[in-house]
Amino acid sequence: MRLPARDAITIGCAILGLWVIVMQALPSLSWYAVLAAFWLASGEPISSMEQSRHVELITGLVSLVVGLLLVTKAARIGAFILSRQQPPEQ
Repeated sequence: MRLPARDAITIGCAILGLWVIVMQALPSLSWYAVLAAFWLASGEPISSMEQSRHVELITGLVSLVVGLLLVTKAARIGAFILSRQQPPEQ
């Protein structure tokens, strides 16, 4: 089975985006959501949490945005990568 380079790069970008979402964004966001729920259940305001806990939320959100961009813009990223390649010199 032969796969054109553009299609291979597009599929690779989409798979990389899904990996970033599943392995980076979801664990960070889930952990923050659980921690915030326990924090609120104990009657404490979210603003009283340590700053390092909020960094986890920001990291998860950035990972989610990067993953979604890789998935939704995979064709454009593939076209950009291929257009940046120099033709072989003869």
